[in-house]
Amino acid sequence: MAKQQIPISAAGAVVTRAGNGVREVLVVRRERYDDWSLPKGKSDPEELPPVTAVREVAEETGARVRLGPPLDSSRYSVGERAKLVYYWSAEALEVGTPSDTDEVAEVAWWPLAEARTRLSYASDVTLIEQQLEQPTTVAVLLLRHGKALARKDWPGSDVLRPLEPAGRAQAQALTGLLGAYGVQRLASSTAARCASTLAPYAAQVGLEVAQHAELSELATESETSERMELLLRQAITNRTPMAICSHRPTLPLLLEIAGVAPHTLRPADCVVAHIGATGECYAVEWFPQSH
Repeated sequence: MAKQQIPISAAGAVVTRAGNGVREVLVVRRERYDDWSLPKGKSDPEELPPVTAVREVAEETGARVRLGPPLDSSRYSVGERAKLVYYWSAEALEVGTPSDTDEVAEVAWWPLAEARTRLSYASDVTLIEQQLEQPTTVAVLLLRHGKALARKDWPGSDVLRPLEPAGRAQAQALTGLLGAYGVQRLASSTAARCASTLAPYAAQVGLEVAQHAELSELATESETSERMELLLRQAITNRTPMAICSHRPTLPLLLEIAGVAPHTLRPADCVVAHIGATGECYAVEWFPQSH
């Protein structure tokens, strides 16, 4: 029996903005296919699809975007191999100059009415309609800290127990995922291993990691609940995507408060909760790290 091939992974986004009094969507014309479509492209090795989506949009259009909730994915054949394309709704933060001029011949912002009639593929129109039906949400990323030095191997206070080299690599790898959702606020427990998990992203974008004893393993359930609910309210009110890093014993309560079904998170795993204006969880994504 022939070995089943892993599908080609790709990702893209429905990027919209308010322009000239109407909602506009970002589209590209590819010279190779002479078509108009949504920006998308293949994943690099070991690249998470959300990171691919943001990178490909930037390369093909020059736009820096922040992802919102996921949209439907599409699957089709390329020769003898399947291709799986993931899509997200996205908001344009900046518009620059595309770098992938070999693939893309033209970039345009079309009013939605024009996009519905001029896009080459009906599936792209369906994605746009799906994006328009979504409520306003903010992304809240809940993470377990990266792999830490074993308790038995650390002679000092547990709150100072550091990440081991594999954990530091996991923390570095998380920067792309946090960046894809445009995280603008960082919170962790007071444990060094939690703050250190967010530190590479904090350094990359110029943020501080706010440390809260209420997110630690030693906090009472009421203390943790109060802090988590306050962080969620602030994220919703300010529409500020945020990441919260905590511990295995504490995360089930954090997930419950965010409206997320139970997940078992291993070191550096991340759950993305898309929270609506009234506090309901509209969509959930789970991104396990490679272990």
